[in-house]
Amino acid sequence: MTYLLDTTVLVDDLRRRPAAAQFLEGLNQQPSVSVVSALELYAGARSAVEETHIERILAGNIVLPVTTPVARLAGQFIKHLGNAYGFDEIDAIIAATAEHHGLDLATLNVKHFPMFRRLKRAY
Repeated sequence: MTYLLDTTVLVDDLRRRPAAAQFLEGLNQQPSVSVVSALELYAGARSAVEETHIERILAGNIVLPVTTPVARLAGQFIKHLGNAYGFDEIDAIIAATAEHHGLDLATLNVKHFPMFRRLKRAY
């Protein structure tokens, strides 16, 4: 499987949680991340040292941009599911990025991604 890592997995990696390390070490292919996850990581950085760790994490992954097709799909997710499930634009963009690129989503917040009915926690 090829994965798009949700911000929750990236934060666990940043915090050096063993479960995240074990999950990431077990991957057969280089994972991807949405550029909006990079935004979330930088917004939550608590120090310059942590920003350096974020750079290391991002360098080890393929960072995917928000393109017009991704934005269109994210908008459709919000229009059709947003009111019922209350997820935000960033989660919609992450989901749309995974869908558009044919990637499996690795997350710890399954309820934030109702568009993937069979989604399970990454670890």
